Amino acid sequence: MSTVSAVVVCYNHARFLREALRSVDAQSRRPDQVVVIDDASTDGSQGLIREWAAASGLNPTVILHAENRGPCPTFNEALRLVDGDLIAALAADDYWLPDKLRLQADVLDAAPAAVGVVYSDVPIVDELGQTVAESFLNSYDAPSPRPAGAVFESLLDHNFVPGPGAMYRRACVDEVGYLDERLQHEDWDFWLRIAAHFEFAYLDADVARYRRVAGSLVGRIAKSAYVVDYLRTLDKLSAERLPWHDAVRRKLLSLASELCAEGGSDARWALRLRIKHETGPRKVALALVTLYGLVPPRVLNQIRKLKVQRG
Repeated sequence: MSTVSAVVVCYNHARFLREALRSVDAQSRRPDQVVVIDDASTDGSQGLIREWAAASGLNPTVILHAENRGPCPTFNEALRLVDGDLIAALAADDYWLPDKLRLQADVLDAAPAAVGVVYSDVPIVDELGQTVAESFLNSYDAPSPRPAGAVFESLLDHNFVPGPGAMYRRACVDEVGYLDERLQHEDWDFWLRIAAHFEFAYLDADVARYRRVAGSLVGRIAKSAYVVDYLRTLDKLSAERLPWHDAVRRKLLSLASELCAEGGSDARWALRLRIKHETGPRKVALALVTLYGLVPPRVLNQIRKLKVQRG
């Protein structure tokens, strides 16, 4: 039977922290390792973690930052401490149901090594724990039946894997590496890189709750910042010459075109990406845009509005 490592990451989640930590303690399949990291919370979270660690029988590894490092470096720090065969991660504003680890570990233990991730749908709750959406996957436009097996192209269209509803093999991290610390919204990048090398399994079971919190980092990130992160991910994937290279390129050009049309501070960077990945006459036309004075504003606006052809 595989060993399971549970990772809990906290930043100013004192309101929800007890529920999250209790949900780790309450697992019917006890984790073999627990790593809890607080990223310099200022709301009393560190004291709550100390109290829980002293009372818990899980013998957790606890790391309390004195200075805030951000979500990706903090989570990567936890991953570097993990020694289990399987990994389940929990943001401290979410929580698991008691059979989460048992059910998902059983799926991966029974699956071939090519299956790297098992995920389940989860309801979305508010700060009071009231359900605001019955299905995370429906909220993120995941197709039905739920994607399983080779899910790369499905993930390319929809970032539908809920963090608290997933478990993955340590071998996935060994293969694709850690979270990209340049990104603000890193999970799509992580799941896509894994999906390029591993299959996913879908488990239809109630395993966790995903909490939507007003003022959270996810809520504060502007749409354009998401698009920038997605473009960085797609640019990396394009360089790998994957079997889905054409689909990656089309997605990149579509998002870059959107960012160019918005005309914000990242528009010129997005334009350079379009030039890098375009071909033929369209590449030449876009290249002229970078030469000041050679393209009238009217033509520039037309170029920005060009729709990326599919196929």
